[in-house]
Amino acid sequence: MSSSKKEKKRDQRLFAALLVLNGVSGSTTISGAAQILPLAVGIPAGFIIQVMLLLLLSGSTAIHAPIRKWAAVIVLSLFSIHTSFFAYYGQMTKDSQEQIANDRAIEAHNNLVAQVLTPLKDDARSYKESAAHQRQLSEAEASEGITTGFLGRGPEARKFALKAKEFEAEYARREALIGEIEGKFNYKLEDLTPAQILAKDRKALALVPQEYRGDYTINRSQYVDEETDVDILTPYYKVKRSELPAISALGLAGIIDGLIIWLGTAIMIQQRTSLPEVLRKLKKFWANIIKVSGQTVTPELMPEDAKMLAIPLDTVMELGASSAVFLSYFYDAIDNGTGEINYTLLEETGKAIVFYKMLLDSMRKLGWVKLKEDNWYIKRNHYDQCTEWVIKEIHRLSKLETKNGHPGHPYKPLTIDVPSSSPQQGNKHQGLPGGSP
Repeated sequence: MSSSKKEKKRDQRLFAALLVLNGVSGSTTISGAAQILPLAVGIPAGFIIQVMLLLLLSGSTAIHAPIRKWAAVIVLSLFSIHTSFFAYYGQMTKDSQEQIANDRAIEAHNNLVAQVLTPLKDDARSYKESAAHQRQLSEAEASEGITTGFLGRGPEARKFALKAKEFEAEYARREALIGEIEGKFNYKLEDLTPAQILAKDRKALALVPQEYRGDYTINRSQYVDEETDVDILTPYYKVKRSELPAISALGLAGIIDGLIIWLGTAIMIQQRTSLPEVLRKLKKFWANIIKVSGQTVTPELMPEDAKMLAIPLDTVMELGASSAVFLSYFYDAIDNGTGEINYTLLEETGKAIVFYKMLLDSMRKLGWVKLKEDNWYIKRNHYDQCTEWVIKEIHRLSKLETKNGHPGHPYKPLTIDVPSSSPQQGNKHQGLPGGSP
Protein backbone atom coordinates (compact mmCIF):
# COMPACT_ATOMS: atom_id res chain seq x y z
CA MET A 1 0.00 0.00 0.00
CA SER A 2 1.42 3.41 -0.97
CA SER A 3 2.03 6.19 1.48
CA SER A 4 -0.59 8.36 -0.19
CA LYS A 5 -3.23 5.73 0.47
CA LYS A 6 -2.15 5.51 4.08
CA GLU A 7 -2.64 9.24 4.47
CA LYS A 8 -6.23 8.95 3.22
CA LYS A 9 -7.18 6.15 5.58
CA ARG A 10 -10.11 7.02 7.87
CA ASP A 11 -9.84 6.61 11.64
CA GLN A 12 -12.72 4.19 12.23
CA ARG A 13 -12.95 4.67 15.99
CA LEU A 14 -13.00 8.43 15.57
CA PHE A 15 -15.61 8.02 12.84
CA ALA A 16 -17.79 6.04 15.27
CA ALA A 17 -17.50 8.82 17.86
CA LEU A 18 -18.31 11.38 15.17
CA LEU A 19 -21.37 9.37 14.19
CA VAL A 20 -22.67 9.34 17.78
CA LEU A 21 -22.08 13.08 18.26
CA ASN A 22 -23.80 13.85 14.95
CA GLY A 23 -26.75 11.78 16.11
CA VAL A 24 -27.02 13.85 19.30
CA SER A 25 -26.62 17.12 17.42
CA GLY A 26 -29.01 15.94 14.72
CA SER A 27 -31.81 15.25 17.20
CA THR A 28 -31.61 18.79 18.62
CA THR A 29 -31.16 20.34 15.16
CA ILE A 30 -34.31 18.64 13.87
CA SER A 31 -36.24 19.48 17.05
CA GLY A 32 -35.19 23.14 16.94
CA ALA A 33 -35.82 23.49 13.20
CA ALA A 34 -39.33 22.11 13.72
CA GLN A 35 -39.96 24.90 16.26
CA ILE A 36 -38.97 27.82 14.03
CA LEU A 37 -40.05 26.37 10.67
CA PRO A 38 -43.20 24.56 9.53
CA LEU A 39 -42.97 20.86 10.39
CA ALA A 40 -42.98 19.85 6.73
CA VAL A 41 -39.90 22.01 6.20
CA GLY A 42 -38.14 21.96 9.57
CA ILE A 43 -37.77 18.19 10.02
CA PRO A 44 -36.36 17.45 6.53
CA ALA A 45 -34.14 20.55 6.65
CA GLY A 46 -32.66 19.59 10.02
CA PHE A 47 -32.06 16.01 8.88
CA ILE A 48 -30.43 16.99 5.57
CA ILE A 49 -28.16 19.56 7.20
CA GLN A 50 -26.90 17.09 9.80
CA VAL A 51 -26.29 14.40 7.16
CA MET A 52 -24.34 16.91 5.05
CA LEU A 53 -22.23 17.82 8.08
CA LEU A 54 -21.46 14.16 8.71
CA LEU A 55 -20.47 13.55 5.09
CA LEU A 56 -18.22 16.60 4.97
CA LEU A 57 -16.52 16.03 8.33
CA SER A 58 -16.07 12.29 7.85
CA GLY A 59 -14.10 12.87 4.66
CA SER A 60 -16.72 11.17 2.50
CA THR A 61 -17.06 14.09 0.11
CA ALA A 62 -15.50 17.42 -0.99
CA ILE A 63 -11.95 16.22 -0.20
CA HIS A 64 -10.79 17.81 -3.46
CA ALA A 65 -12.16 21.26 -2.47
CA PRO A 66 -11.02 21.95 1.12
CA ILE A 67 -11.85 25.67 1.12
CA ARG A 68 -15.42 25.16 -0.07
CA LYS A 69 -15.74 22.17 2.24
CA TRP A 70 -14.85 24.10 5.39
CA ALA A 71 -16.91 27.11 4.31
CA ALA A 72 -19.91 24.81 4.00
CA VAL A 73 -19.10 23.20 7.36
CA ILE A 74 -19.09 26.61 9.07
CA VAL A 75 -22.42 27.67 7.53
CA LEU A 76 -24.12 24.35 8.29
CA SER A 77 -22.71 24.31 11.83
CA LEU A 78 -24.06 27.80 12.51
CA PHE A 79 -27.51 26.63 11.42
CA SER A 80 -27.15 23.52 13.58
CA ILE A 81 -26.13 25.56 16.64
CA HIS A 82 -28.94 28.06 16.08
CA THR A 83 -31.65 25.43 15.80
CA SER A 84 -30.22 23.33 18.63
CA PHE A 85 -30.50 26.40 20.85
CA PHE A 86 -34.30 26.22 20.68
CA ALA A 87 -34.32 22.54 21.63
CA TYR A 88 -32.06 23.02 24.68
CA TYR A 89 -33.63 26.33 25.73
CA GLY A 90 -37.15 25.00 25.39
CA GLN A 91 -36.31 21.97 27.52
CA MET A 92 -34.64 24.09 30.21
CA THR A 93 -37.45 26.63 30.47
CA LYS A 94 -40.49 24.63 29.36
CA ASP A 95 -42.59 25.48 32.43
CA SER A 96 -41.13 28.80 33.55
CA GLN A 97 -41.36 30.58 30.18
CA GLU A 98 -45.04 29.75 29.80
CA GLN A 99 -45.74 30.94 33.34
CA ILE A 100 -43.78 34.16 32.81
CA ALA A 101 -45.71 34.87 29.60
CA ASN A 102 -49.06 34.29 31.32
CA ASP A 103 -48.09 36.42 34.33
CA ARG A 104 -47.11 39.24 31.99
CA ALA A 105 -50.50 39.22 30.25
CA ILE A 106 -52.44 38.91 33.52
CA GLU A 107 -50.55 41.85 35.01
CA ALA A 108 -51.37 43.96 31.94
CA HIS A 109 -55.05 42.97 32.20
CA ASN A 110 -55.20 43.87 35.89
CA ASN A 111 -53.62 47.22 35.10
CA LEU A 112 -56.33 47.87 32.49
CA VAL A 113 -59.06 47.13 35.05
CA ALA A 114 -57.35 49.35 37.65
CA GLN A 115 -56.87 52.26 35.23
CA VAL A 116 -60.25 52.21 33.48
CA LEU A 117 -63.01 50.19 35.18
CA THR A 118 -62.11 50.86 38.82
CA PRO A 119 -62.01 54.70 38.46
CA LEU A 120 -65.35 54.53 36.64
CA LYS A 121 -66.88 52.61 39.54
CA ASP A 122 -65.36 55.04 42.02
CA ASP A 123 -66.88 57.99 40.13
CA ALA A 124 -70.29 56.32 40.09
CA ARG A 125 -70.15 55.66 43.82
CA SER A 126 -69.05 59.24 44.47
CA TYR A 127 -71.96 60.66 42.46
CA LYS A 128 -74.40 58.35 44.25
CA GLU A 129 -73.16 59.48 47.66
CA SER A 130 -73.22 63.14 46.62
CA ALA A 131 -76.79 62.81 45.34
CA ALA A 132 -77.91 61.23 48.62
CA HIS A 133 -76.21 64.02 50.56
CA GLN A 134 -77.92 66.72 48.49
CA ARG A 135 -81.27 64.96 49.03
CA GLN A 136 -80.71 65.02 52.77
CA LEU A 137 -79.91 68.73 52.66
CA SER A 138 -83.04 69.42 50.61
CA GLU A 139 -85.25 67.49 53.05
CA ALA A 140 -83.60 69.16 56.06
CA GLU A 141 -84.10 72.59 54.53
CA ALA A 142 -87.75 71.84 53.79
CA SER A 143 -88.53 70.42 57.24
CA GLU A 144 -86.20 72.40 59.48
CA GLY A 145 -84.95 75.39 57.48
CA ILE A 146 -81.33 74.62 58.33
CA THR A 147 -79.98 77.19 55.86
CA THR A 148 -82.56 79.97 55.60
CA GLY A 149 -84.50 79.38 58.80
CA PHE A 150 -87.79 79.08 56.85
CA LEU A 151 -89.74 75.86 56.58
CA GLY A 152 -91.03 74.52 53.25
CA ARG A 153 -89.54 73.83 49.85
CA GLY A 154 -88.26 77.26 49.10
CA PRO A 155 -85.48 78.28 46.68
CA GLU A 156 -82.70 76.81 48.82
CA ALA A 157 -84.44 73.45 49.22
CA ARG A 158 -85.11 73.34 45.48
CA LYS A 159 -81.46 74.15 44.77
CA PHE A 160 -80.35 71.17 46.84
CA ALA A 161 -82.93 68.97 45.11
CA LEU A 162 -81.78 70.13 41.66
CA LYS A 163 -78.16 69.39 42.54
CA ALA A 164 -79.21 65.95 43.75
CA LYS A 165 -80.91 65.27 40.39
CA GLU A 166 -77.75 66.27 38.51
CA PHE A 167 -75.65 63.89 40.59
CA GLU A 168 -78.23 61.13 40.18
CA ALA A 169 -78.16 61.59 36.40
CA GLU A 170 -74.35 61.33 36.34
CA TYR A 171 -74.55 58.27 38.54
CA ALA A 172 -77.16 56.67 36.28
CA ARG A 173 -75.00 57.27 33.18
CA ARG A 174 -71.98 55.63 34.75
CA GLU A 175 -73.96 52.79 36.28
CA ALA A 176 -75.51 51.97 32.90
CA LEU A 177 -72.08 51.95 31.26
CA ILE A 178 -70.63 49.78 34.03
CA GLY A 179 -73.44 47.29 33.60
CA GLU A 180 -72.70 47.15 29.88
CA ILE A 181 -68.92 46.73 30.03
CA GLU A 182 -68.12 45.10 33.36
CA GLY A 183 -68.62 41.61 31.99
CA LYS A 184 -66.13 42.39 29.21
CA PHE A 185 -63.46 43.37 31.75
CA ASN A 186 -64.03 40.73 34.42
CA TYR A 187 -63.65 37.41 32.65
CA LYS A 188 -61.86 34.19 33.54
CA LEU A 189 -58.19 34.32 32.63
CA GLU A 190 -57.51 30.62 33.11
CA ASP A 191 -56.60 28.62 30.00
CA LEU A 192 -56.23 31.80 27.92
CA THR A 193 -53.04 32.60 26.04
CA PRO A 194 -51.48 36.09 26.26
CA ALA A 195 -52.66 36.79 22.70
CA GLN A 196 -56.24 35.88 23.62
CA ILE A 197 -56.16 38.10 26.72
CA LEU A 198 -54.82 40.96 24.58
CA ALA A 199 -57.66 40.54 22.06
CA LYS A 200 -60.35 40.51 24.77
CA ASP A 201 -58.91 43.58 26.50
CA ARG A 202 -58.81 45.53 23.26
CA LYS A 203 -62.48 44.77 22.64
CA ALA A 204 -63.36 45.77 26.21
CA LEU A 205 -61.48 49.07 26.02
CA ALA A 206 -63.15 49.91 22.70
CA LEU A 207 -66.54 49.90 24.49
CA VAL A 208 -65.46 52.65 26.91
CA PRO A 209 -66.10 56.24 25.70
CA GLN A 210 -63.02 58.43 25.48
CA GLU A 211 -64.19 60.70 28.32
CA TYR A 212 -64.08 57.78 30.76
CA ARG A 213 -60.82 56.15 29.70
CA GLY A 214 -58.72 59.27 29.22
CA ASP A 215 -55.41 58.71 27.43
CA TYR A 216 -55.17 55.03 28.35
CA THR A 217 -54.06 52.85 25.44
CA ILE A 218 -53.16 49.19 25.12
CA ASN A 219 -49.70 48.34 23.84
CA ARG A 220 -49.05 44.87 22.53
CA SER A 221 -45.69 44.76 24.30
CA GLN A 222 -47.54 44.91 27.65
CA TYR A 223 -49.04 41.49 26.98
CA VAL A 224 -46.67 39.67 24.63
CA ASP A 225 -42.88 39.36 24.56
CA GLU A 226 -42.30 40.92 21.15
CA GLU A 227 -38.72 39.69 21.12
CA THR A 228 -40.06 36.19 20.46
CA ASP A 229 -42.14 37.27 17.46
CA VAL A 230 -39.22 36.63 15.11
CA ASP A 231 -37.96 33.23 16.22
CA ILE A 232 -34.68 33.49 14.38
CA LEU A 233 -33.65 36.46 16.57
CA THR A 234 -34.72 34.92 19.88
CA PRO A 235 -31.22 33.62 20.82
CA TYR A 236 -29.76 37.08 20.26
CA TYR A 237 -32.27 38.83 22.54
CA LYS A 238 -32.15 36.16 25.25
CA VAL A 239 -28.35 36.06 25.41
CA LYS A 240 -28.16 39.87 25.24
CA ARG A 241 -30.28 40.01 28.41
CA SER A 242 -27.83 37.56 30.03
CA GLU A 243 -30.50 34.94 30.67
CA LEU A 244 -28.71 31.97 32.23
CA PRO A 245 -30.80 29.29 30.44
CA ALA A 246 -30.16 31.00 27.09
CA ILE A 247 -26.41 31.24 27.69
CA SER A 248 -26.34 27.61 28.82
CA ALA A 249 -28.34 26.44 25.80
CA LEU A 250 -26.15 28.34 23.34
CA GLY A 251 -22.99 27.15 25.08
CA LEU A 252 -24.09 23.51 25.05
CA ALA A 253 -25.04 23.64 21.37
CA GLY A 254 -21.75 25.35 20.53
CA ILE A 255 -19.66 22.85 22.50
CA ILE A 256 -21.22 19.81 20.82
CA ASP A 257 -20.97 21.18 17.28
CA GLY A 258 -17.53 22.60 17.99
CA LEU A 259 -16.38 19.19 19.19
CA ILE A 260 -17.76 17.59 16.03
CA ILE A 261 -15.79 20.02 13.85
CA TRP A 262 -12.65 19.56 15.95
CA LEU A 263 -12.82 15.78 15.65
CA GLY A 264 -13.65 16.09 11.97
CA THR A 265 -10.31 17.78 11.35
CA ALA A 266 -8.55 14.59 12.54
CA ILE A 267 -10.76 11.99 10.85
CA MET A 268 -8.17 11.15 8.19
CA ILE A 269 -5.02 9.40 9.42
CA GLN A 270 -1.98 11.27 8.17
CA GLN A 271 1.74 10.69 8.43
CA ARG A 272 2.94 11.50 11.91
CA THR A 273 5.08 14.55 12.42
CA SER A 274 8.48 14.02 14.00
CA LEU A 275 9.13 15.28 17.53
CA PRO A 276 11.60 18.00 16.42
CA GLU A 277 9.03 19.29 13.94
CA VAL A 278 6.36 19.38 16.65
CA LEU A 279 8.68 21.30 18.97
CA ARG A 280 9.53 23.73 16.19
CA LYS A 281 5.85 24.44 15.53
CA LEU A 282 5.12 24.87 19.24
CA LYS A 283 8.01 27.31 19.56
CA LYS A 284 6.72 29.33 16.62
CA PHE A 285 3.17 29.27 18.04
CA TRP A 286 4.37 30.48 21.44
CA ALA A 287 6.38 33.29 19.84
CA ASN A 288 3.26 34.49 18.03
CA ILE A 289 1.30 34.46 21.30
CA ILE A 290 3.98 36.55 23.03
CA LYS A 291 3.98 38.97 20.12
CA VAL A 292 0.21 39.39 20.13
CA SER A 293 -0.07 39.62 23.93
CA GLY A 294 2.36 42.51 23.94
CA GLN A 295 -0.01 44.59 21.88
CA THR A 296 -2.77 46.55 23.58
CA VAL A 297 -5.99 46.57 21.64
CA THR A 298 -8.76 48.88 22.78
CA PRO A 299 -12.22 47.62 21.81
CA GLU A 300 -14.13 49.94 19.50
CA LEU A 301 -17.25 51.56 20.90
CA MET A 302 -20.61 50.61 19.44
CA PRO A 303 -22.36 53.57 17.73
CA GLU A 304 -25.16 53.62 20.31
CA ASP A 305 -22.61 53.64 23.17
CA ALA A 306 -20.72 56.53 21.58
CA LYS A 307 -23.98 58.48 21.25
CA MET A 308 -24.80 57.85 24.91
CA LEU A 309 -21.39 59.17 26.03
CA ALA A 310 -21.78 62.19 23.76
CA ILE A 311 -25.03 63.37 25.40
CA PRO A 312 -23.45 65.19 28.40
CA LEU A 313 -20.69 66.60 26.17
CA ASP A 314 -23.19 67.90 23.62
CA THR A 315 -25.29 69.39 26.44
CA VAL A 316 -22.28 71.22 27.86
CA MET A 317 -21.41 72.56 24.42
CA GLU A 318 -25.00 73.66 23.76
CA LEU A 319 -24.93 75.66 27.00
CA GLY A 320 -21.95 77.58 25.68
CA ALA A 321 -19.21 75.81 27.64
CA SER A 322 -16.09 74.00 26.50
CA SER A 323 -16.60 70.25 26.36
CA ALA A 324 -12.84 69.76 26.02
CA VAL A 325 -12.16 71.57 29.29
CA PHE A 326 -15.10 69.79 30.88
CA LEU A 327 -13.41 66.46 30.06
CA SER A 328 -10.01 67.80 31.13
CA TYR A 329 -11.36 68.39 34.65
CA PHE A 330 -12.74 64.85 34.62
CA TYR A 331 -9.39 63.39 33.51
CA ASP A 332 -7.61 65.37 36.21
CA ALA A 333 -9.91 63.80 38.83
CA ILE A 334 -8.79 60.24 37.92
CA ASP A 335 -6.22 58.60 40.19
CA ASN A 336 -3.76 56.80 37.90
CA GLY A 337 -2.90 54.22 40.54
CA THR A 338 -6.28 53.15 41.90
CA GLY A 339 -8.64 54.34 39.18
CA GLU A 340 -10.64 56.29 41.79
CA ILE A 341 -12.49 59.35 40.49
CA ASN A 342 -12.19 62.30 42.87
CA TYR A 343 -15.87 63.24 43.06
CA THR A 344 -15.15 66.02 45.57
CA LEU A 345 -12.91 67.69 43.00
CA LEU A 346 -15.68 67.49 40.43
CA GLU A 347 -18.17 68.99 42.89
CA GLU A 348 -15.95 72.06 43.14
CA THR A 349 -16.99 72.94 39.58
CA GLY A 350 -20.37 73.97 40.96
CA LYS A 351 -23.30 73.61 38.59
CA ALA A 352 -21.20 71.48 36.23
CA ILE A 353 -21.55 68.53 38.63
CA VAL A 354 -24.90 67.60 37.08
CA PHE A 355 -23.18 66.96 33.75
CA TYR A 356 -20.47 64.89 35.43
CA LYS A 357 -23.26 62.81 36.97
CA MET A 358 -24.68 62.28 33.49
CA LEU A 359 -21.25 61.23 32.21
CA LEU A 360 -20.65 58.83 35.11
CA ASP A 361 -24.08 57.25 34.66
CA SER A 362 -23.37 56.72 30.96
CA MET A 363 -20.01 55.12 31.79
CA ARG A 364 -21.63 52.90 34.41
CA LYS A 365 -24.11 51.63 31.81
CA LEU A 366 -21.14 50.69 29.62
CA GLY A 367 -19.54 48.85 32.54
CA TRP A 368 -16.53 51.20 32.68
CA VAL A 369 -17.07 52.57 36.19
CA LYS A 370 -18.63 51.37 39.42
CA LEU A 371 -19.84 52.99 42.64
CA LYS A 372 -18.30 51.39 45.72
CA GLU A 373 -18.75 52.75 49.26
CA ASP A 374 -19.87 56.16 47.88
CA ASN A 375 -16.72 56.42 45.74
CA TRP A 376 -16.55 56.17 41.96
CA TYR A 377 -13.89 53.89 40.45
CA ILE A 378 -12.90 52.98 36.92
CA LYS A 379 -12.94 49.20 36.64
CA ARG A 380 -9.44 47.80 36.31
CA ASN A 381 -10.17 45.91 33.09
CA HIS A 382 -11.71 49.03 31.50
CA TYR A 383 -9.18 51.62 32.70
CA ASP A 384 -7.27 51.79 29.40
CA GLN A 385 -10.41 51.97 27.28
CA CYS A 386 -11.99 54.65 29.47
CA THR A 387 -8.95 56.93 29.73
CA GLU A 388 -8.10 56.46 26.06
CA TRP A 389 -11.61 57.58 25.13
CA VAL A 390 -11.33 60.64 27.42
CA ILE A 391 -7.95 61.63 25.96
CA LYS A 392 -9.09 61.21 22.36
CA GLU A 393 -12.28 63.18 23.04
CA ILE A 394 -10.32 66.03 24.66
CA HIS A 395 -8.09 66.21 21.59
CA ARG A 396 -11.00 66.00 19.15
CA LEU A 397 -13.13 68.56 20.97
CA SER A 398 -10.19 70.96 21.39
CA LYS A 399 -9.59 70.95 17.64
CA LEU A 400 -13.30 71.37 16.97
CA GLU A 401 -13.70 74.26 19.43
CA THR A 402 -10.58 76.00 18.15
CA LYS A 403 -11.85 75.65 14.60
CA ASN A 404 -15.18 77.15 15.65
CA GLY A 405 -13.47 80.04 17.41
CA HIS A 406 -14.29 78.95 20.96
CA PRO A 407 -11.15 77.52 22.60
CA GLY A 408 -11.64 76.54 26.24
CA HIS A 409 -9.51 77.80 29.11
CA PRO A 410 -8.68 75.09 31.68
CA TYR A 411 -8.25 77.50 34.59
CA LYS A 412 -11.30 79.72 34.28
CA PRO A 413 -14.90 78.89 35.15
CA LEU A 414 -17.49 79.67 32.54
CA THR A 415 -20.76 81.50 33.13
CA ILE A 416 -23.49 79.79 31.14
CA ASP A 417 -27.11 80.63 30.47
CA VAL A 418 -29.48 78.10 32.03
CA PRO A 419 -33.24 78.81 31.81
CA SER A 420 -34.60 79.51 35.30
CA SER A 421 -38.14 78.95 36.57
CA SER A 422 -37.84 81.82 39.07
CA PRO A 423 -36.99 85.45 38.23
CA GLN A 424 -35.27 85.81 41.60
CA GLN A 425 -32.84 83.04 40.74
CA GLY A 426 -31.60 84.75 37.62
CA ASN A 427 -30.23 82.83 34.69
CA LYS A 428 -26.52 82.91 35.38
CA HIS A 429 -24.89 79.90 37.01
CA GLN A 430 -21.23 79.84 37.78
CA GLY A 431 -19.03 76.79 37.80
CA LEU A 432 -18.84 74.97 34.47
CA PRO A 433 -15.23 74.87 33.35
CA GLY A 434 -14.61 76.16 29.92
CA GLY A 435 -14.04 79.14 27.65
CA SER A 436 -13.68 82.82 28.32
CA PRO A 437 -15.83 84.37 31.10
